[in-house]
Order: sequence, then C-alpha cells, then structure tokens
Amino acid sequence: MANLAPGQLDTFLEQRKAPGGAVFLLHGVNEALRLACFDAIRRAARVDQGDAFAYVRLDDAALEADAGRLADEVKAVSMFGDLRLIDVRCAARAAQNVVRLALESIDESCLVVVSTGELPDGFSAAGTKKSTPALIAIACPAERAGDLRTLVQDQLRAHDLAIGDDALTLLLDLSGGDRAAIAGEVEKLSAYKAKDKTPVSVEDVAEVVADVSALLTDQLVRAAYAGDMGTFLTLLDRLGPHGSERIAALMLTASNVQFAHRAKMQRWSSGRNDPWKPEDLRVMMRMLARATLQGRQESRASELLAERALLTLAQRAGRRR
Repeated sequence: MANLAPGQLDTFLEQRKAPGGAVFLLHGVNEALRLACFDAIRRAARVDQGDAFAYVRLDDAALEADAGRLADEVKAVSMFGDLRLIDVRCAARAAQNVVRLALESIDESCLVVVSTGELPDGFSAAGTKKSTPALIAIACPAERAGDLRTLVQDQLRAHDLAIGDDALTLLLDLSGGDRAAIAGEVEKLSAYKAKDKTPVSVEDVAEVVADVSALLTDQLVRAAYAGDMGTFLTLLDRLGPHGSERIAALMLTASNVQFAHRAKMQRWSSGRNDPWKPEDLRVMMRMLARATLQGRQESRASELLAERALLTLAQRAGRRR
C-alpha cells in the first residue's frame, strides 16, 4: 500500500502510466479535501460523472442492499471500452471490507475511489489476492490553522505572485473554504495579474472573485431542474457540511418552479427544451412547499429535508430528459 499526502497526488497521477488498475482510499475527517482529491483523480482519468456507462457511485445503502454489487461493478465492461470509475462513499467501519473486495476484482479497465472517514485502528488490506501496491491511501486530516492560506500562497507563488493579508482573508471568505473553488479563483487572479506582477490586493479580489456559495447554490438549482444528476451530486458535495446553502437552494428552487409553472400556463417561450409539463410542475410545487413547511416545523432536520427534496426533483427531471 502506498501512502501519499494530498499535496503529492497531482505529481503521482502525472507519473502513472495507466489511469486504471488501482484503488484509491481517501480517508479522514476533512470531507472538502477528500472531494478535492477525488476531483483530481477523476480529471486525470478523464471520466465524466454524467456518463452512466463510465461512472458509478455507490454508498452504504447500495452496498448493504446487494453485497455483490461492488464486485459486479468492478468486473463490468464499459460499453465503449473506456475506463470505468467506481466512486464508493462508505462509513469507516465498512472501508476495510470495501477495499478488499475492490482489490480482489480490480483490473486495468477500472478505477475505484473509496472515500471514508477516520480509519479504525488495525485497518489492513492484507489477505487479498491482488498485491497491495494497487492500493493508494491518502490521508485527509482536518484543516489546521493556516492550511488554506498556505495553499493560496503556494499556488500564487507558482505564478510569481504574492498576496496581501487582507486580500487573502477576503479571498478565503468569498470562497467559503472550498478547495476546488479556491483553486479556480487563484487561476482567475493569476490570469488577471499576468501583466501586473504587483501583490494581489483587496481591490483585485473584489474585482475578480465571485461569492462562491451563492454561485454554487444557483448552479445546483439549475442542475436539479435540468435533471443533470452528475453535476447536481458534485455541486451538492461542494456545498459542504453546512446546511444553510441547501435551505437557500430549496427556497430558490421553489420560486423557480413556480415561475416555470406560470410560464407554462401563460405559454411564454423560453427558447429552451424544457421537459416539464404543467401538471408535473404542480406536483413538484406541492412537494417543495411541503418540504419547506416541514423544515420550519422540524428545524433540526431542515437541511436533510431540503437535500431530499432537491434530490427528488433532480431524479424526476432526469427521467424526463
């Protein structure tokens, strides 16, 4: 088993001769860092999460419902002969068994990424027929004070740029602590400052950087309404563990569905291929209204209720595409 630090992942992926034939184990309490590592692996493998033939996502419920599902997915052959990516999100207690099952079946046509929490003591992948070098473990511990600040400074330094303390604080605030968002904003700042190598200022950040949480919420609503499940799930993960964005997304979705229903009834033309019928939109309006009301009555479950309602909308829209 190879152990990597998150910062070593990009170099490791560049040096690999073939993207398949490996099991990546992303473990630790830092969900945002695990997601950033997963995105790096997926991009290196050139797999589109919206491609149902190339990408499969499994969670604890799917694994418990069918003990052989993981092995079946790993052994399945892509319809077009492309690499298949199996994305497994499981509890830490199940990680050892999941990794062993994946290693038993893995070959060059498949790549498995297992994402889980803090590994229990005594974790071992020993006992499999496949050699454990096929397993690459990446620890994703909690962010320490200054980790994200160092990340921004290192990325800007690669472009021969520096950043002031106030500007760095503003950048992190607007990015919501999302590593993927931070990387994207740093690239934009680097392009913006390509000819002007003075340190990045507060004014530069205000000019270039968007409010990422608001942007992600808007994109999430659009993906749910369009039934783009791959994009929807990715954005849902990127919103992170805080539930306020999910509640905001639910309210925005309810408003958008009401407007869409009104547009259908008034026969306004949007110029888009909208799969929804007025009667379907009425059903979704009632479902979203119930979720909103129930969330107000049960505040502790409001984030979960909002996420469930959005997922239901995305699934139903997906069946109409």
